[in-house]
Amino acid sequence: MMANAELKPRRRLAVTLLLLLSIAVTSLVLSNSLWISIDMVTGSSFPADVVADEIYGNESNVTELMPANESVVIDNLPIKESVVADALPANESVTESSSNNEQKHCALLFFGLPRAFESLTLPSLRKNVLPYNKDCHIYVHFYQKEREAAGRSGRGGDIHSDEIYQLKQYVEKVHFLEESEAQFLKKRGDMLRKIRTTTDDNGNLLYMPWKEKSFGKDSATNIIKMWHSIESVWNLAEEHAQKEGIRYETIAVLRSDVFFLTPVRLKEFATSDTVVVPGFAKFPVNDRMIYGPYEGVKIWAAERFSRVDEHVRTNEEGYGIHDERLLNRTIFPAIREALQNDKAIVEHPTMCFLRARVDESVWLNDCDRSVLPSVTKAIGDLNDIAVSVETALGRSCEGPPKEYNKQVTYLNCPRPSIQDKVTPTNSSLDH
Repeated sequence: MMANAELKPRRRLAVTLLLLLSIAVTSLVLSNSLWISIDMVTGSSFPADVVADEIYGNESNVTELMPANESVVIDNLPIKESVVADALPANESVTESSSNNEQKHCALLFFGLPRAFESLTLPSLRKNVLPYNKDCHIYVHFYQKEREAAGRSGRGGDIHSDEIYQLKQYVEKVHFLEESEAQFLKKRGDMLRKIRTTTDDNGNLLYMPWKEKSFGKDSATNIIKMWHSIESVWNLAEEHAQKEGIRYETIAVLRSDVFFLTPVRLKEFATSDTVVVPGFAKFPVNDRMIYGPYEGVKIWAAERFSRVDEHVRTNEEGYGIHDERLLNRTIFPAIREALQNDKAIVEHPTMCFLRARVDESVWLNDCDRSVLPSVTKAIGDLNDIAVSVETALGRSCEGPPKEYNKQVTYLNCPRPSIQDKVTPTNSSLDH
């Protein structure tokens, strides 16, 4: 009896210990269940109090809630304003945070000879360029010329260069610089003489692209005119930027004698270390336009003259100032180095613009040679392109498309005042 009596207190103690252990286990299970449920809802594996700080906007450091490698991904990707706003304290505006109280400036630079500006280029600018870059300043360098003979640039005709001043009607900030043939020769005459006379150790012309069969007697002069116009409009923009105390973050350099078939958006595909060039007419690269960050575009626009001497002496003989080869071998590598990005040159997957000629025709097949498949898919066949041209112009052209030669198919799109005078029996190929 005494033995049984002594066991009772021990049993009560054991039961008490078991009860306490059961309570502890139950609490642990409930705590883990809460943690697991939070993980399922938020995708987070952090305790409830830390997740609550993120959800309810407490002043916890959001980056501490992410694995270390994810912060790098966010830094390298475009951040939507909604994401930025979520990460900001309630009293800080998105605009102030993203720009650090400094307005970001952009510029559109136009160069060359405006061959059919009012009738063809301007309508395409109003549809596919100006609306997408409304805040950009515009700069123009152009040559004053009254007539162009028939040849590689088309059937020839009268040029009304002053039409480019009509840009004033559609943009707030635009600056112009025009030059005559005499002014150009005064500035670049020495360069032209050097190209025509300087020989290498083998007695061959050093600067002239004599291996390129498509180069005619005027090709070298036209290349230097293009370089001069590009560099001149760049210097014009630099001059005004310094006067106004601003710096252009993004810049586009565009031809003034083309029809912009697809939109040009300076924020599309370009980044702080990436420039964008067309994905068509690559011989071996396209030299007709560029846009992107200041540092990269500056090399493309303002450093051809300063780099050409070394280029012709260190690259294959016989191609000299061939522009696309100069870009591919010298300018593009310099851009990659300046932007510290081996993949700094991006070809736009859908962009297309077509040369607009003095006779008010559009060369429809400019984007179908040496072209990215995605460009072809985006613009369609020649008939589709013709329809797109008419839609942008808001008027009918003289169809169907015709052949100028084996490489050029064109569409006549004269202004109504001129179109009324054209008889259907006239051959558009006679010149």
